[in-house]
Amino acid sequence: MGVVRDFFAALPEVFQALWEFGDAWQGVAVSVGSVVLIAVFAAGAYRLRGEVGWVAAFLGAFAAFVGGFWLFGILPSAWVFFVDGERLLLEGTVIPGEIVVGGNVVVEDFYNVFRDSVVMGLTFVTIAAMAFLAVWIQKRFPRQLVPGEPERASTHSSQ
Repeated sequence: MGVVRDFFAALPEVFQALWEFGDAWQGVAVSVGSVVLIAVFAAGAYRLRGEVGWVAAFLGAFAAFVGGFWLFGILPSAWVFFVDGERLLLEGTVIPGEIVVGGNVVVEDFYNVFRDSVVMGLTFVTIAAMAFLAVWIQKRFPRQLVPGEPERASTHSSQ
């Protein structure tokens, strides 16, 4: 039970270190600002979709770019920097330094394995979520012609 007690006893110090790592309120403002920016771009894309399709596509791509920038770049990098910088605080209390699997297999550097697995997991989940979102958007909003635009010839040959 000492491990569980040590885990919970370390959490206030971990949250304080995370707050300082994220530059306190400045980090919160940048994060909220990015979410607002994504929402503005997505709302603009939704609003302009039927009127100016290329601008809507541009705004949707910008929303995806900002989200991808955070999910593929900023968050994984920040995670690695934070976990490496706070190793003395985290290792052995919040993240085990080593684990034993099956009684005889010892993973000696579990701390680094865990750190890198979180980055891989975030990357895989982000790729899957973005692919799902792209397919969902395509199905929900099929291509529309601007009023007065002639329909193009089909690329499929019907013989």
